[in-house]
Amino acid sequence: MGFNISGIVIDKNLEGKIEKIENSFDWNLQKEEDIYFEEAMENWKEDGICDIYFSKTATLIFVDMETIQDEYKMEDANVLSFVISESSMAFYLNYYENNELRRKIMDMNGEIVSEYGDPLDLEDQYQETDELIWAMIESLLGKSFFKIQNDEPAVRYLME
Repeated sequence: MGFNISGIVIDKNLEGKIEKIENSFDWNLQKEEDIYFEEAMENWKEDGICDIYFSKTATLIFVDMETIQDEYKMEDANVLSFVISESSMAFYLNYYENNELRRKIMDMNGEIVSEYGDPLDLEDQYQETDELIWAMIESLLGKSFFKIQNDEPAVRYLME
């Protein structure tokens, strides 16, 4: 089946600073429960659910695909919002550096349907949009997505 996930990666660990996420993204989050990464990264996140994983140096947020359509940026941070839908072969990335949009790509079935900005350095190495997204997640997160253990802690929030 493949991955069908959408989320946001911030190159800062914001554990204990949820208000910075709320203020930057205009969200209201209410903690529901502690969960594991395996549950946080589940396919097809339900509307109103926001699961957050904190690496040592960054923050990975999983939300539903509708939510990801908004613009996500944060002062003094690099922020990637993304969609990886392997079942429909749709890939989207939106990358901000310190509140400035650097790159945007929408890819449907291997065809770039829209893009903005100059190519990023990683694009020399990763020509396929899905590969580029995975590489950017790793770069911002400070570790490979695929090396995160299923039983690592994450937190589930409700978006109000």
